[in-house]
Amino acid sequence: MAMQHSHGFRVPVGGLRQSLNNIPGSTEVSRTVRIMYRLGYAAKGLVFLIIGVMALMLTLGMGGQLSDPTDALRVINRQPFGQFLLLAMGVSLLGYVLWRFAQAVFNVEHKPHTAMNTAKRVGYAISGLLYLSLSVLAFRGFAEGRVQDGSGSMALTAKALEMPAGPALVMLAGAIIIGVGIAQAIEGFSKRFMKYYETGRMTEKERDIIEKSGMIGLPARGFTFGIIGYFFIRAGMQANASATKDTKGVMEHILGLPMGEAILLIIAAGFICYAVYCFAAARFRRFA
Repeated sequence: MAMQHSHGFRVPVGGLRQSLNNIPGSTEVSRTVRIMYRLGYAAKGLVFLIIGVMALMLTLGMGGQLSDPTDALRVINRQPFGQFLLLAMGVSLLGYVLWRFAQAVFNVEHKPHTAMNTAKRVGYAISGLLYLSLSVLAFRGFAEGRVQDGSGSMALTAKALEMPAGPALVMLAGAIIIGVGIAQAIEGFSKRFMKYYETGRMTEKERDIIEKSGMIGLPARGFTFGIIGYFFIRAGMQANASATKDTKGVMEHILGLPMGEAILLIIAAGFICYAVYCFAAARFRRFA
């Protein structure tokens, strides 16, 4: 079935889904999907590189600070031609958002319909919403010349708590985030992520660096996800949005623990490795 527009242009109903599900194909839309994925992961990698480097510098006594993705945009804005870099980040992050929504809604990777994969798809949707807010901040920063504070997870949690059964939904989201974190850690330790790459295009040195980066970076990100999920569950139990923590809040919490600086040093290095993993995904991801 198709919709007939006044100028004779026909738009197939379900065409978006068909195009997204045809990733291995050679259509123009499929190439657009690939570009959207690669730009999105490159932008995400840059965000985590800045967060990781800033935290590493702090633990080594070289300045630095604990940062979140909004702070990463501020660092970018301070660079030469920063406003135009923010525009590029906004577009690229929007690509990541569209990819996550495509994974969540259309199952573009054709994963089996298991409980774990369903939970992952919910996690993809949550990730898409969070990075959508970051993309909007980047566009606003380009338009206004400065990056304002973002709403982040606390605002989303507050809205969720206002819904019917809101506390239960927030606790469920926390459990899903923990599950995604565990899955990321397993994927890193098992090196399963390498099967998604065109390893034939890599040099031996590139393969070694990417493999080690994923083995370190994915568990570091998964560990952080686990703590974020824990605080979501606490927020749901207490019906208190302020109990949630984002990546920066988790690092602040870690820094206050015994041997917190040493743990934060490991997490910071892990985030840098995770950034390399994202850059590798942007360049070497296999779609066929």
